[in-house]
Amino acid sequence: MAEVDSFPTRSTTARACAAPRCSIIVFAGNDSCKLDAYLRYLGWLRLPDNYELLIVSGRGLELNKECLKVTVPTLKVLHVDGPLNQEQFFDRAAMAAKGKYLLYVRNLIPFDKTILEESIKDLEASREKVSISANKTFVLVERSHFASLGGFRALFDSLGLRVEQAYAEKNRNFKDKKATVLLVVCLFENNFGDILIYETINKKLKDAGFETELVEVSQSLNESGLIEKANNSDFLYFVGGGIIERWAPQIIKHFDSLYKHIQVPYGVVGLSTGEFDYAGFNNSLKLFCEKAKFFYTRDEESAETFRKTGACKLPTAGVDVTFANDMLTQLERTGDVVTASFRNIPYIDITGDLNWKLWSDALRKIGVKSLIHDCHNAQSKLGIPVDNSDILQQISHANIIVVMRFHIIIAASMIGVLTIPINYCPKVKRLAEQLGIEEYCLELNDHDKLESTFQRLKSNEKTVRKNMDTRVSGLKARANEIIKNSIRIMEKSINEN
Repeated sequence: MAEVDSFPTRSTTARACAAPRCSIIVFAGNDSCKLDAYLRYLGWLRLPDNYELLIVSGRGLELNKECLKVTVPTLKVLHVDGPLNQEQFFDRAAMAAKGKYLLYVRNLIPFDKTILEESIKDLEASREKVSISANKTFVLVERSHFASLGGFRALFDSLGLRVEQAYAEKNRNFKDKKATVLLVVCLFENNFGDILIYETINKKLKDAGFETELVEVSQSLNESGLIEKANNSDFLYFVGGGIIERWAPQIIKHFDSLYKHIQVPYGVVGLSTGEFDYAGFNNSLKLFCEKAKFFYTRDEESAETFRKTGACKLPTAGVDVTFANDMLTQLERTGDVVTASFRNIPYIDITGDLNWKLWSDALRKIGVKSLIHDCHNAQSKLGIPVDNSDILQQISHANIIVVMRFHIIIAASMIGVLTIPINYCPKVKRLAEQLGIEEYCLELNDHDKLESTFQRLKSNEKTVRKNMDTRVSGLKARANEIIKNSIRIMEKSINEN
């Protein structure tokens, strides 16, 4: 016999006396952290008071009773001894359930409350007795029908091929949904590059048939609601960029304690690290790398950062995924302007600040009359007018750009515009090397070298552009390959779950 514990749960002023509408039956498994996270997820769903939850525990798992008091409506915990399989566990739970309908959930998989309620209504309207999801993760059945058949195995046996036919005819009540991918992005200051990365991946995933949602992680973990949003999706997709340079979002910095609460698989593309001391969250970086279904950095040096953590499973050195942006591929160079794009210095204590006056003089000498708009107003110190029109249009009107922003370098190279990069952070020099223009990359104090570098670039323009175009073609192919592989792995992971 199963021993049943009842816990005081979410308070209600007037709990209905009638039998519950639906009994949700889940298996506790052997991971208490995962179970606690699932219960918090159910609390976030705010299940109706006429639902009940039954947790089947056959391994003496200890439950967080304080958590249970506030997360769900009526709750029962069944302790079942003996070597029983999931079907037998489910049969035992069905005997203790009181709901008119039973929802059997395998492996603590999140579900959509609205779809569940719609499925119950569909059963009522159609007079059908059972609804089953395509991957058999969710089984919804009328309790009286289940009892008349004599158990879970008999239920499946009675359905037989009729279930498969129902799938093919799309008449099942648990309707197919596109898999939902939660994109983890860092849009601090809404800068051009972060938006470009997000738009690139978002379009690729939508084109592949996924639903996408966004969570912005430059704010605190609680403010972002990342854990709850992640566990209500099918996959967690970290959309790279310089998300770990000197600073890192809480979800990465404290990954060693937070990953236990993430119930869905995740992957990472296009991430880079800097030349900083990561010892303070070394273990988190190691786990972040090892637990990922796929992990692509955007350069070799960033992959090396994770090797130094002692990770057994290392990331693949790749490229920035923005090279796969379809819109940039369609743009062409239309002008011959010399312009510039400067930004604030993020690590002044390490690199020192720019001498804005000397850079202003140097820019004017090579014919810079206006600057490309930046999300930060630091470049106003140059005393050169800022053009606030469309950034991509300004890039396409240029022939040469003196540039600090990483993704303006990428966009320019894809459009066919030459750049003189300013290496304010290691990622800029690494990108210049990928594009074959490292000899034209200047350091923060190289304002006195700008004019000579500009003249040298002008004299070698055809050769540099031809070489860069060849490099860009390879980088585009690599970026598309990374995204294609990530989608393939993601689809497999979602299906397995």
